Amino acid sequence: MAGNALNSIGPAAEDAVIQLFKEKNVETRRLPCSILGQIETQKSLDWLKCLMLDPEQSFSQSATEALRTMLARL
Repeated sequence: MAGNALNSIGPAAEDAVIQLFKEKNVETRRLPCSILGQIETQKSLDWLKCLMLDPEQSFSQSATEALRTMLARL
C-alpha cells in the first residue's frame, strides 16, 4: 500500500504526503492525515491542527485522530 511506503520513508515523504490533500476524493485526502500523524514533525503538527477545522466532518475527524495519536507519543 502506498500509505505504508510513505510511512516508512518518514519525514522525507512529508511534502509528497501534503500534496495528497489536493485530491478531490475524500478517502484519498484522509490518508495523509494518518501518515502525518506518524511522521511527527512540526510541519505535520501544524497541518493537522489546520485540518481539524476542515468543513468535511469525516476529514476533520481523521485529522483530529491523527493529531491525538501523534501527541500521545510525544
